[in-house]
Amino acid sequence: MPSHRSLVEIFKPGDPVPKSGIYRVTHAGHHYDHEVTCLSGISFPECRQCGERVRFSLIISAHDIHRHVHFYSQAVEPAGLAQ
Repeated sequence: MPSHRSLVEIFKPGDPVPKSGIYRVTHAGHHYDHEVTCLSGISFPECRQCGERVRFSLIISAHDIHRHVHFYSQAVEPAGLAQ
């Protein structure tokens, strides 16, 4: 039976965040793994202690609520046209 390799993509500081969601952060030995929320359109940051050696992996993707069709602001009608 063929073995299946993990298809987890690992990101490093400076890489663009491909999808908004919750990411696991793996530090270079000084801190335990933890989770953070990252939004697409930004870059992964360096750690203040381990710098460029920190790594990120997507746990679950999620929409930014401000960009979701059910939550973003609706266009405002020009004054005098609202009924």
